[in-house]
Amino acid sequence: MNTFTTTARFVIEECYKCHMPFGVTDDFFNRKQDNGSEFFCPNGHGQVYKTSNLMKVERELKREREKLKREQIEREHAQGLFEAERNSHRTTRGHVTRIKNRVSAGLCPCCNRNFVNLHRHMKGQHPDFTGK
Repeated sequence: MNTFTTTARFVIEECYKCHMPFGVTDDFFNRKQDNGSEFFCPNGHGQVYKTSNLMKVERELKREREKLKREQIEREHAQGLFEAERNSHRTTRGHVTRIKNRVSAGLCPCCNRNFVNLHRHMKGQHPDFTGK
C-alpha cells in the first residue's frame, strides 16, 4: 500500500450519478467553476458546473446594464416632464406680465376699453373679476 502526504487543499465533491465522494484541489475546483468545462468522477461519470462563476458574473452584469438603461429612460422621461412644466410656467408668466402691462396702461382686461380710473371701473363694472 502506497501513501503520500501533501499540504494541498482539497474540495470534496460527490458524483451526481453514483454518489461517490471524491476530492479535487482548490485550483481545479475554481477553474472548473470559472469555465464550466467537464470533469469526471473516479467511476468515469461526467460532471459539470452548469452555471460557471463567469456566467454568473456575466448574468449579473447584464441585469445591471438593463437596470441602468431603465433608470436612464426614466430620468430622460422625468427631464422631459420638467422641461414641459418649465415651458408652461414661462408661458403663463408671459400671459400674466402682458395682462399687468395692459392694466397698468389703463386697458380693461375684460372689455379692452381704455379708462383713466381703472380701479373705479373694475369695481363698478366687473365686481366678480379677481385677476387670478
